[in-house]
Amino acid sequence: KVGVLKTFITPGNGNPDAIAATEKALATFESLCAELVEIDDMMPSLPYMSLAWLITTQSEMFAFHHDRLRTEPDKFGDLFRQRLYFASLLTNVDYVRAQQLRS
Repeated sequence: KVGVLKTFITPGNGNPDAIAATEKALATFESLCAELVEIDDMMPSLPYMSLAWLITTQSEMFAFHHDRLRTEPDKFGDLFRQRLYFASLLTNVDYVRAQQLRS
């Protein structure tokens, strides 16, 4: 069985070349007797995955750079430093809830 997220391979909802390549790959799986199973409905948190990813990566980035940001903020570029400041506003609750969405 191969799980398929149809949401991401619907025309008009992504890069046409990527959609075509994915459809070709799925056809190959089917030709090899794989059963394609749509799993969109099995993942109620799917619409929130991008947000969960953002919260997770930003929180981990801030944790990694925290000490240096406090002692040497000028060592970071303006845009990256702004991203770190944004990440500093995320809470432990935000991080844990993002992790819960992933499971």
